[in-house]
Amino acid sequence: SLTCKLLPKNDNFEHKQPTVRELHIGSMKVPKPQFKALLVFMKEDAQLQALEKTLGKLGFEHDVKSCEAALDAFHKKQPHLVIIDCRHNYAFDAETVCSSIRNTSNGSFTTIVALVHRRFFYRNQINQASNTTDLLNVGFNRFINETTKLDELEDELLQLESGLLTQQVKIKSCQAILTALERCRDLIWIIDDKSNIQYVNKTLERVLGFQSKHVVGTNFSQYIQNDKSNDDDEFKNYKEWEGSFYCRRKIGDDVHLQAMFLPLLCLVSTDCYLFLNIKIKGNGACFTVGLPAPIKVLVSEHEICGCNFKDSIRSFLWDGSHRRTNSLAKIHSMAIEAPITQIINLINVVKDCSQPSETEVLEQILEILRNSELYSPADLPNKSRDPMLSDFVEGLVTGTGFSHRRSSGGENILSRRKGGLTRTNENPAIAMCLENYDSWDYDVLALERVSVKKPLVHSGMHALGQFNVCEVLDCTPTTLHSWLVAIEQNYHASNPYHNSTHAADVLHATAYFLKKDRLKNWMEPLDEIAALLAAIIHDVDHPGRTNNFLVNSSSPLALLYNDTAVLESHHAAFAFKFTVNNDKCNIFKNLSKENFMTIRQSIIDMVLATELSKHFEHVNKFISIVTKNNSNNPDSNAAVTHELKTLIKRVMIKVADVINPARKTPLCVEWARRISEEYFAQTDEEKRLGLPVVMPHFDRNTCSMPKSQMTFMDYFLTDMFEAWHEFCGMEDVMNNLTDNYNYWKKLQDRGVMRLAELEDEEFADLHYDPSVSGRHWKYSDEKKDSEIPDSDSIVNKTGTIGNHLPH
Repeated sequence: SLTCKLLPKNDNFEHKQPTVRELHIGSMKVPKPQFKALLVFMKEDAQLQALEKTLGKLGFEHDVKSCEAALDAFHKKQPHLVIIDCRHNYAFDAETVCSSIRNTSNGSFTTIVALVHRRFFYRNQINQASNTTDLLNVGFNRFINETTKLDELEDELLQLESGLLTQQVKIKSCQAILTALERCRDLIWIIDDKSNIQYVNKTLERVLGFQSKHVVGTNFSQYIQNDKSNDDDEFKNYKEWEGSFYCRRKIGDDVHLQAMFLPLLCLVSTDCYLFLNIKIKGNGACFTVGLPAPIKVLVSEHEICGCNFKDSIRSFLWDGSHRRTNSLAKIHSMAIEAPITQIINLINVVKDCSQPSETEVLEQILEILRNSELYSPADLPNKSRDPMLSDFVEGLVTGTGFSHRRSSGGENILSRRKGGLTRTNENPAIAMCLENYDSWDYDVLALERVSVKKPLVHSGMHALGQFNVCEVLDCTPTTLHSWLVAIEQNYHASNPYHNSTHAADVLHATAYFLKKDRLKNWMEPLDEIAALLAAIIHDVDHPGRTNNFLVNSSSPLALLYNDTAVLESHHAAFAFKFTVNNDKCNIFKNLSKENFMTIRQSIIDMVLATELSKHFEHVNKFISIVTKNNSNNPDSNAAVTHELKTLIKRVMIKVADVINPARKTPLCVEWARRISEEYFAQTDEEKRLGLPVVMPHFDRNTCSMPKSQMTFMDYFLTDMFEAWHEFCGMEDVMNNLTDNYNYWKKLQDRGVMRLAELEDEEFADLHYDPSVSGRHWKYSDEKKDSEIPDSDSIVNKTGTIGNHLPH
């Protein structure tokens, strides 16, 4: 029996809410929301009041808005149900509101109902079709007749709730599934029973190169390379098919894939959908026509329903014996691509088959590879927000480039010889300074004092003698001595930092490194001599100003060298031009042309490596290549050996060039004072000449010495020194670097900005004992000069120092 109970019309009636709290889409559970409604009425009347009462009883949240305010209210509230009053002659506005809502991003998931007059459905047949069709085309889902009876309105709303509104919620929840398909690593096709493509995901777009808008609606057979004829027979109750096929990509090649075709029976027995799920994983073992590895295919498990077709599947699948005719051409094209292009292509293939989290990382890798400055730190621009670091980067790091030239033979034809160099007679004080030359505690500043600021010739004769330079270059000691004197005279003694003492300091560090066992195994005699000579000349004729200063001031050197590696190019060019044009100083005149070109290119390469624009390139290449070669001996491959040796020499002179922060702390502090004074002088001159101030924080009145030193160590030295230590071992160097960093940190923590402040009693505990370095701490030029002994007591007794050669 059927019992019907009419709903009472009094306001005290309590409607029994549906007990359904969850909606189901297959195995997916969707919580049932509290429905929201928007009523669009131009005026309040009994109909509106009845709707509000009924919505309230059913638990709907609701708002009432006019046509003009309806769209804004929809954006803010995102209602599930919109009821628009279409009873009056302003129905045109109602249609506009409906159309506008449908065109919003959430409009397709909203049920829109037209409230119409009862006579709306009693018009003649032509008008009826016209009115109904017009409103449906605008976007309305349903019509309800006007009525003020609460039970009738409730029946209508209950039908909407259990029908359209529930289905809309389910459809909206399916967006999560579509989003998952878009982001998954599998290639997904959805195809109808006519083999027409209805959906492809983003992974398929990336792998095949086709955009979905160009694929959807086309026939699946267009993308399949099949040499088998179609079979018109149909297999009934067909469930699935698994096999392999070749799929055409946009670039013209084919991809061999294995896949599973999964037919799904839909509501109408003649319609079915085909799900093609392809998962590609590469093991990185070899190369196969643009793919990083042989393809291994994994397929997800699905519950399969029966399907009634064969031709949509069988013609696409076969045993995988097919071979592409263009494979050799494709492999050849890969072989002649630039290495960076090959890398990017291979990463793209891996990215297309990766999980979303992996894809994001690969995208970042590709973005880095597209940057020409491959070895510069990616986060340096962010770190450069540190004002002090910004000064170093902008003031010292400028663009340059250099292509190293190697000898035609690819190897050094000179052998290592034993022997020594007969040096000119030296003052006992100078000889005493050179006694501990092989120690890392060697004090070049002491040699500077006793040699009246001419340490390079003495240090040079001593170091070059240890490496038998006269035998290797086939020159006389007199020629070598004359060359050293001339080179030193062309260093500017007026420069606080870039003078011959700095060259002698770099020379000592280079000689110290070359005596390491690991370096001995890599360097031939000509390599060693090239490194020592590069250290000697690497800053010759330095004007005491940076490259950026020369460029900004339109210096003749900047104009000559096209604003690129100005100083480094000048140092190398000046040294060679001067040497070969002065027969008495030409240490290369007895070398064969091949050996001269070999040592020349090696010296030029090392000098240019001291230019900071390629600092990170050289260091990161060294870290990524040399430190991975754990062998103490060069590789048997001559080309590899030459490349690694070149990189080792570049990093060696770079470390030596900035070695003073790793000297004993008293020496480190004095070198810091000198370089700061040189930068201060440049800032003063830039301000005086109205030039751009490239390092504004190096102002003598405001600069923090500890901060500048710590910043330089952090971002330019630490990684390079650690890599060099890992390669050749230099415990003393690393210990000093750590001690000095801690010393500067202690000064900064105590609020010390300038070294002169250390003379205050407050900082007596930070003042080093003079015996540590054999020299007194003085911070003004006047006091420092007063320590220099009388030149008459220490002048070279041979009388050779002082034969100044003009620039």
